[in-house]
Amino acid sequence: IIEDDKYIRESMAELLSAKSYVVESASNGKEGLLKAIKNVPDLVICDVLMPEFNGWQTLSVFKETNQLQCIPFIFLTAKATMEDLRKGMNLGADDYLVKPFDPSELLRIIKVRLEKVERLIRLERYKTKKVVQYAVKKFRSKEKVKNDDFNQSLERAKAVQNVILPNDKKMKQLFQNYFSYYVPKDTISGDFFWVKEIGPKILVGVIDCTGHGVPAALLTMVCYTQLNIAVDKYGLISPAKIINKVNELIIDFMDVNDNNSTQDGMDLSICQIDHPNNIIRFAGAKRPIYFSSSQFTPLSVDENCVKVVENSKKDQLIELRGDRLSVGSSVSNFYTKEQSFKFKKQDKLYLSTDGIVDQYGGENFKRFKSRHLKNLLLSIKNESMDKQYQIINNTLLSWKGDNEQTDDMSILGIEL
Repeated sequence: IIEDDKYIRESMAELLSAKSYVVESASNGKEGLLKAIKNVPDLVICDVLMPEFNGWQTLSVFKETNQLQCIPFIFLTAKATMEDLRKGMNLGADDYLVKPFDPSELLRIIKVRLEKVERLIRLERYKTKKVVQYAVKKFRSKEKVKNDDFNQSLERAKAVQNVILPNDKKMKQLFQNYFSYYVPKDTISGDFFWVKEIGPKILVGVIDCTGHGVPAALLTMVCYTQLNIAVDKYGLISPAKIINKVNELIIDFMDVNDNNSTQDGMDLSICQIDHPNNIIRFAGAKRPIYFSSSQFTPLSVDENCVKVVENSKKDQLIELRGDRLSVGSSVSNFYTKEQSFKFKKQDKLYLSTDGIVDQYGGENFKRFKSRHLKNLLLSIKNESMDKQYQIINNTLLSWKGDNEQTDDMSILGIEL
């Protein structure tokens, strides 16, 4: 209320307070304006004839002030001519009430004006909601198109990447009984299997490139190429020599434009299966192999890299650990040693990446861990390779549950 007559001002304040309105009062336009800026009101009742700052001036300033210009403004004045009324309305007043006034008429006008404001607010909210809904719908539509395009690109990339994976026909030519568990975290993977037949000897490797998704998938193509160069161009068939050469090739490739991207590389295990002599030669870069046999006959084995896992039935699983550096390490003394041991028919060989042991899940949301994997392999050693695959798959699905897959997961099992 902006009113210079103290009696009228206090009477109106009392009337409105009795109707549960919260009232601020001012004795002139200047004071009212300052109060309105500080505590923006829902409606203003203003006299016209006031000292210092009259009603016309007050309304003009209200209309020029951003936070006040849309507030309902009612003149309450003794100036009762049509000319006065038109002047007030032309200045932007919402209503014009003449003194002396009927209290019920004042309350009715206030109620009508506030209801109109509430309707306008609801209308603006509705319009805003519709605009937001339309914008969200349009955004989602665009995102769906982008996602569809991206997913199609990933599927095409997957088809390209799958070219480097040995197919089932080739694997069955080399190994009568085997399984390959291969579950990328994303559509494309940083893991891959690699096999090479060199006369009566077979090279087999399981490789885990840095990370997962698109960057890791690109790296798989690089690593696959360097593995083949090491064998085809340099004539290497020793797993250790292959790994040492591939390390050189990866570093040269990554530094070709002085990018120094040597933080990218791969962990891998490679075995040479020498069938004429029943010997397996193994070398690994941060990856082990597991060997299931009723009798382990080492030929050249680092005792510090061997661990024997036993169950209550005295069944054994041999773990041979690889070296501690990843391929792609730029250390000057990078070197991978080779280990060898005998095998006999129906022994089992397993090569894997770390995605399985790093998978979180179970009742307590913990890592699967290598101990769990070794016990699992030991428990299924006498099952067929197809059955082993099913047990591993079911075990990992149960362990993972609804949790996000942590990394690409791969394991290759071979019956010798």
